[in-house]
Amino acid sequence: LHKNTSIDIIESKASLGTIIRVRGNMPLVVPAQRKYNSDSYNSCSFIGSLNGKPWCSLTSDYDKDKKYGYCSLKTCEVKTTDGDCCVFPFTYGSVTYYACTKTFDSVAWCGTKSDVEFWSRQPRGNCQSYVNPCFYNPCENNGTCQSNKNQFTCKCTEGWKGKTCSQRVNPCKISPFQNGGECFSELETSDFYCKCPQEYKGTVCEKRVYPFDSSPCDNNGTCENIENSFKCTCTEQYQGDHCETTVDPCENNPCLNGGKCLSDLSKFTTSCSCPEGYEGDTCQNRAYPCDSSPCDNNGTCENIENRFKCTCTEQYEGDSCETRVDPCKNSPCLNGGECLSDLSKFTTSCSCPDGYEGDTCQNRVYPCDSSPCENNGTCEDTEDSFKCTCTEQYEGETCELKVDVCKSGPCENGGKCFSDLSKEEFHCSCAKGYEGQTCSERVNPCASSPCLNNATCEVTHVTQFVCKCPKGYKGEFCQDEAPALESVNSKKVA
Repeated sequence: LHKNTSIDIIESKASLGTIIRVRGNMPLVVPAQRKYNSDSYNSCSFIGSLNGKPWCSLTSDYDKDKKYGYCSLKTCEVKTTDGDCCVFPFTYGSVTYYACTKTFDSVAWCGTKSDVEFWSRQPRGNCQSYVNPCFYNPCENNGTCQSNKNQFTCKCTEGWKGKTCSQRVNPCKISPFQNGGECFSELETSDFYCKCPQEYKGTVCEKRVYPFDSSPCDNNGTCENIENSFKCTCTEQYQGDHCETTVDPCENNPCLNGGKCLSDLSKFTTSCSCPEGYEGDTCQNRAYPCDSSPCDNNGTCENIENRFKCTCTEQYEGDSCETRVDPCKNSPCLNGGECLSDLSKFTTSCSCPDGYEGDTCQNRVYPCDSSPCENNGTCEDTEDSFKCTCTEQYEGETCELKVDVCKSGPCENGGKCFSDLSKEEFHCSCAKGYEGQTCSERVNPCASSPCLNNATCEVTHVTQFVCKCPKGYKGEFCQDEAPALESVNSKKVA
């Protein structure tokens, strides 16, 4: 490529090669001796283009490698007065133009697309400037382009003719065959040979042959004199009255089943290019795609016309069973379970969410199924959990705890509760002035009849009383005899 030119890869296909776009102000120029149909090119060409775009071989031999790219300019070489790009070459009225033209107009114009409609002459525009019609190298097959204003002429190399040197010259029309020689030509290669009358030989039958010439037979042919004539017996590589014509090894087409014969005249050998589905020296063998064992990993191969189909084991997939299948691919775990795979054993296991169980988390788990409530507690299922209703003797999430009988505060009036959980019993240590199982009863200090000698006991406080002694007695409990004038009241604190 030109040193100021770079390439964008646009598309790549095995059957087409790599399609490229050339960026910069120069057209794509490739190294010399790039071959197409046995001819050499040193620039982009329109020859053989299927869509009218210039192209070039990406390797030195297109005939062998079949890789090519399309060439295009990113910037406009010539613009119209409206600012559009001129497209060269363009076709108008079956004529191809490589530069601006004044056809049917007094002002030079160009097409803005590759095809310009004849009657409307659209799409088109008036050219801003002149472009050298040789810029795009319209001359093919190494022809030399000469420009004259907006026209060009091509000086063709030997063997070519036409406006763009695209037509081969029939060598039989220009070669001076003599003495009644018959010319045979191969237009694709410009080769020719002469079939001369028996008494003549040479490239154009220019040499007279006499029966007793020392060597009328060419190319090591064997000569036999017959009366006033002779007969040549040729080697297998040659034929003709004088063994002057090279035999094409492919003449009898040894290739079978549509194979294409390729000859090497220097070695007088042939080889066959076989169509898809055949193989062998002469394409004699039917090639079955499965013969090459294309299916990997124990896949089973089935021939289908010219292709194959692999039936894979459950562990593999892909056209050739080349890809390992993830056992979790089909999500075997249900109800939100997480799939865990073991590729070495091709097995799976499921990590189930709360509330589900089973190999695939298929079973709904009800918490009460496991009887979580102890001590005769009643279980009730709730969404993702359970609730225990306990008997009055037990408490806790699963009724696992005995209820402390003191918890309810059975001892009254400041009494202290002491429990015996093993017997589910309690007793109260009552504060002063109270008694009873729950300290609910007030203590009567007179209940024990502390006053003697028929004295009267009166309660003065919760724990206090006073004895009112009869005449003749005294003391705290009226236990002492007293003179008549002494006090008869006593006070006692229990």
